[in-house]
Amino acid sequence: MNLKIIISACALLYTAFAQAAELSQHDFLKIVDEVSVNNKDFAAASARHQFTLADISLSNRLDAPQLAFGHIWGQRGIGTKWHLEASQSFEWPGLYRARSRANQLLSQASAASVARSLYITRLSVAQALIDVIYYRKLSALYADNLQRVDSLLSLYQRGYNMGEISILDVNKLKIERISANRALQDALQNSVEAEGNLLRLNGDDAQSIKTILPRLTEFPDCNLLPPASYVDWAQTNNPELLYIQSQEKVAEAQIKVAQQSRYPGFSLALTHDYELGDHFNGFSVGITLPFLTAGKNVESARLNAIALQAEAEALRASLRASTEVMYSKALMLYDEQLQYSKVLADDQSVRLLNLALRQGQITLIDYMLQVNFFTEAQATYITTRYQYLLAAMALNLQTLPADFSTH
Repeated sequence: MNLKIIISACALLYTAFAQAAELSQHDFLKIVDEVSVNNKDFAAASARHQFTLADISLSNRLDAPQLAFGHIWGQRGIGTKWHLEASQSFEWPGLYRARSRANQLLSQASAASVARSLYITRLSVAQALIDVIYYRKLSALYADNLQRVDSLLSLYQRGYNMGEISILDVNKLKIERISANRALQDALQNSVEAEGNLLRLNGDDAQSIKTILPRLTEFPDCNLLPPASYVDWAQTNNPELLYIQSQEKVAEAQIKVAQQSRYPGFSLALTHDYELGDHFNGFSVGITLPFLTAGKNVESARLNAIALQAEAEALRASLRASTEVMYSKALMLYDEQLQYSKVLADDQSVRLLNLALRQGQITLIDYMLQVNFFTEAQATYITTRYQYLLAAMALNLQTLPADFSTH
């Protein structure tokens, strides 16, 4: 078999690197929200919020009035007695006002908890979507590589059968095929796991996931804002921070509740007694003295507020540091993937390898090694792009609210 035929076939088998059109960030975020609205954890957080609101609406009310009846009978001929009493208990008026304020803040804290859950869900979904795209791209890349090796192996086997190719070269390609197949199988397995994770995040709704997966072919575009935008947002509007701050406000309101709880409560009762044929009407007033035991409640509430304030300050500092680090990492990865893109978008390296192979300057095995080098370079580019998008999307999702208007 003519070696030039093999050389020409090999050159045709290599698919030059070309970057397809990206998925717009707007369309990508629509998919993120499409999945997030089906997420079970987010649904549970929303249900807990509704329960909290319902529970709050039933609190801070007067205790139910009480009705008591008693009957006493004596020995024969003495007669009977009976007693009827209706009573209502009241707490210190300031306590109801303090509880009302605390309940308002508790409602806000519950809403902040839902916002935090949504933020975490959207971040997880965005990462899962990018994972699916990443492993699909690696799978396609390694599938092309395996196809190239298979074609070469077929050609070399035919050349060996015709006495033109050494068995050593055939065996080298067989070993190369094992390595290429392993790379493909690993990528395919990771792709299956990524799609399974996405299905879980989608509430195990297999029907709707079928409409989502076909759209996950290209990485989304994701441009960085100035670093100050992310730092300012992280220190003022981060859902994690807002939730802690809302808890801190509730704790401060609970201090006033505990303070008002030290004041006395009252109970008022109207009574009617019947004794030995006579009827008696009257009333009674009771008072509770909680200040004897409520001091520790105030101190406990105060310590809780102090702890939450410290936690909020620590989180604010942590968010600033982590945001700056993530931005720096994203910027580095962006520059690196841009450099890869500039090189791999030009197929001159492969063209030169083809030319060297035709002129006999390198062996076919050397050619394969060099082509594999550029295949792995493409894989590294894809991985760098993937890592950049994880960092950049995590930053951008902080500043882009969810839109469920179409769901």
